[in-house]
Amino acid sequence: MAGVRHWTVLGLFLWCCSAVMSQTTLRGPEGSVCTFVNSRQVSYQVELRRKRTTDFVDYIESYLGLQHENRVPRSLVTRYQTEYFTDYECCVGWNRIADICRADCHNPCVNGLCVNTNVCECDEGWEGGQCDRDVDECWFGIAECDHTCINTDGSFICSCDPGFHLISETRCEEEVDVDECATGNGDCEQNCVNTYLSYHCTCNDGYTLGTDGHSCNEDDMYPYGEEVGEEAKTWEFLKTCKKVELPLEGFRFFTRRHHKIYICDNGVVQFDSNIRPATPLKLDKSAWFKKAALAPYLSKSDPTLLNGEPERLKTKFYYKSYERGDGNEHTDAILEQASADGRSTPGYHSPAYEPVWAMVITWANVPPDCSVSGCPVESARLRRNTFQLAISTDGTHSFATFVYPQRKQEWFTPDEATTPRGTRSNVTTSDNAAVAGYSAGDGTSWAPGNVKGMSSFSGTKAMTTLFRRPPNRAGYWKFALQEQAATPAPAEDVVSCSAWIRQQEFDTPTTLPGYHELPRPGSCPCNLEQAYHDRRYRICIIPARPETYSSKIGARDRIGKGILKSGHAGGHLVVNNQNEDREAYQHCCVGSSSYYCDRFKQLRPFSVPTAGSGCTNYYIGCDFEGK
Repeated sequence: MAGVRHWTVLGLFLWCCSAVMSQTTLRGPEGSVCTFVNSRQVSYQVELRRKRTTDFVDYIESYLGLQHENRVPRSLVTRYQTEYFTDYECCVGWNRIADICRADCHNPCVNGLCVNTNVCECDEGWEGGQCDRDVDECWFGIAECDHTCINTDGSFICSCDPGFHLISETRCEEEVDVDECATGNGDCEQNCVNTYLSYHCTCNDGYTLGTDGHSCNEDDMYPYGEEVGEEAKTWEFLKTCKKVELPLEGFRFFTRRHHKIYICDNGVVQFDSNIRPATPLKLDKSAWFKKAALAPYLSKSDPTLLNGEPERLKTKFYYKSYERGDGNEHTDAILEQASADGRSTPGYHSPAYEPVWAMVITWANVPPDCSVSGCPVESARLRRNTFQLAISTDGTHSFATFVYPQRKQEWFTPDEATTPRGTRSNVTTSDNAAVAGYSAGDGTSWAPGNVKGMSSFSGTKAMTTLFRRPPNRAGYWKFALQEQAATPAPAEDVVSCSAWIRQQEFDTPTTLPGYHELPRPGSCPCNLEQAYHDRRYRICIIPARPETYSSKIGARDRIGKGILKSGHAGGHLVVNNQNEDREAYQHCCVGSSSYYCDRFKQLRPFSVPTAGSGCTNYYIGCDFEGK
């Protein structure tokens, strides 16, 4: 039987898919798009299969449901067919731009479509020859707002009066007022005032509302926290004190000058140790004779007890330094306040005091340590203390101010943890009572140096009344940290050196011209002639001594050793003005301590600092290979 070719279902499917091809439809004004019949060749594939010629075998296989394995392999054949479809083009007189038929408009249509020669059809909300003028829907009454209509470019929006809210684009519905003050006092620290659909916080007399709109800051405190854009600081509380570097001038504390402090969470700032005092000890005791410290309210406290309270009630610590010319918008006000405190310090005359920097340290909401007596009172009702330490200096004179805001010292001993805040405490003395004062740490093992123990208050319940004294300004305890007629330590050179360092416009001179021409460490001359002609070096001559040679007694001078000259003579980098650098060298390296000389050398290096120490104490007798 002759072979028969036939199309399979697969071939028909492929043909159908190839015939369905979408066409991009042009758009444009009415009459701009024309249609026409177009054609194209489409291809499709069909399966070609040859059957066996024995009809009887095919019949038996079909009856028994068997599948014969000796079929002829499949093959695909490509067929072609002409397809007709409707296509689109721009009518005569219209230009196709992308998928739009546009007329020719000399001036472009800003918010619309060019529909004829120099004729624009504007989008909704626009008018004018170029569709560039907004339609004020509110003025023409097109908008149907219930309350207020606000015109926008090409459109409008509706808004509702207070007490209503927008439920659709134009309709307003009345709102139901909720008393926010009824829940948690509206999170206000002091007073909550409910208003229709809103509320606000207020503060009692003597307090100012914080920038967060909820907290209240005492008027008699230095600004801190959010008020000056400052975040609370954290460290390992109860274990160590936080090390903080001080500005350039350091901090003169009687006969010593310090360049770092250690802030402890229990109300003391130390200058010599980061070890947190375990118990409060009066500052005029021998344990402090050789340790410098400022203690506005040293107590046995635990700052972790209030971690679960709302943010405004947690224990927080703040510290920030303000340097003249630092660009901080709050610096001038802080320095002005520190200047006023220094000038008005009792028993010290400094009418022209102008600090170059000040630092404000704040302890807020500090609760007592309950590890001894326990905490029978829930944490929200624990007594807490808030106080500040402000220090400032002009490089010669230094001052400290202990700030005690009104009625913010609620406890002086952990024994008061059993008595809730707001109630009267009967505790008057305690072994772990809070103390205040300072020690300059300039004493000996058996004799105190400059100390202030505030003995009539320290260790007694009177610590909670510090906000009432002294009489010249309640809550502000001011101390001058040098004697009135004391010799500066050394002050004038420190001030001059610090001022010079502040004037430098770079932190490192490595990018300045000439830096890489500096002598490398170890670049010593290898013979006398080199050393003699190299003005960076100084050579010394050892006087003649008798020597025996060639059976004769004679004498000769000999070369001893040489050293690299210091200062500009030694070849260090000079920037701009050599005389100013020489003067700065005298202030920083001759008249001040090594702290300032090291800073000078960083800015005016004697040799490349990354290569090690400079060439000193070299011997002339080296060979020409530089060994």
